[in-house]
Amino acid sequence: MPYDKLTGKERILDPACGSGVFLVGAFRRLLNKWRSDNYWQRPDAKTLKELLQKSIYGIEIDRNAI
Repeated sequence: MPYDKLTGKERILDPACGSGVFLVGAFRRLLNKWRSDNYWQRPDAKTLKELLQKSIYGIEIDRNAI
């Protein structure tokens, strides 16, 4: 996910997310993209929730990996 190619409309799916470390990193990148597009202001809780719900998806079937 190179910063210069992010549009802010990405959808990230991790089909074996385990504890979600990859998804956390992806969310941070999307959050930085949002902040750069919004004059580096801090997003409120509603904005964070919307960004997370529309962009980050994870699935894990192995209960031991969670």
